[in-house]
Amino acid sequence: MDSKTQELVTKWRATLTEKEIQLHDLAAIKLKKELNPNADDGDNGSYFPEKCHAFRKWLKAQAI
Repeated sequence: MDSKTQELVTKWRATLTEKEIQLHDLAAIKLKKELNPNADDGDNGSYFPEKCHAFRKWLKAQAI
């Protein structure tokens, strides 16, 4: 993720409630947020906050 996207994700997370943050953190854990190319299970992760529905909706609202 580039620095501009990272900055936007940080701003978006600041608008979330504590429960929403916890849910996104749980999703990151369950979906292996950190890519691990050496993982034995072959799962390199699939949680990308910049592609989640909530972030994209927030980003669209920011453009207005």
